[in-house]
Amino acid sequence: MAISANIFDEIHRKVDIEKDIHVQYNKINEKAERLSKVDEEIKDLIDLTDEEYDTVKSYRDRFTEIRVIYEKYYNQQNETSSVVSNKCTPDNLQLPKLHLKEFDLMPRSFAFWGQFCRIDEDESIRVEDKFQYLLSSLKSKYESS
Repeated sequence: MAISANIFDEIHRKVDIEKDIHVQYNKINEKAERLSKVDEEIKDLIDLTDEEYDTVKSYRDRFTEIRVIYEKYYNQQNETSSVVSNKCTPDNLQLPKLHLKEFDLMPRSFAFWGQFCRIDEDESIRVEDKFQYLLSSLKSKYESS
C-alpha cells in the first residue's frame, strides 16, 4: 500500500495525467479494502501491540487522506466538465445544406420519411430547425399539378 500511496502522491503532483491518477486510486482503494479485511481477521486471532495498532491506524489515516484528495480534486473536475460539456449547445447552429427528397403529400413517399426520420430523431438539432427542414421539403400543390 505504501508504494501505491507514493505513486498516488507523485501523480497528484502531475495533474495532467488524470487517467493514471484514477487507476492508482482504484488500486489503492482495492488494497485498502483487502488490508482492512486482513487486519480484522488478524485482530480476531491475536492481540495487537500498540506499535502494530499504530501502524494499522496510520495506513487507515493515509488512505482517508488520499480518498479526500481524490474526491475533492479529481471527481469534482469530472462532474464539472461533464456538466459544462452538456450545457454547451450552440443556439446559432448553422445546419448543413441537406437535399431532402420532396414530400408530395402522398402516403407512399417512404423515401422521404426514412430520410426525415433521421433528422427528427437527432436530439442535437433544435425543434425549430427540424420544422424548417420539414417545411423546406414540402412540395406545394401548384408544383405537383
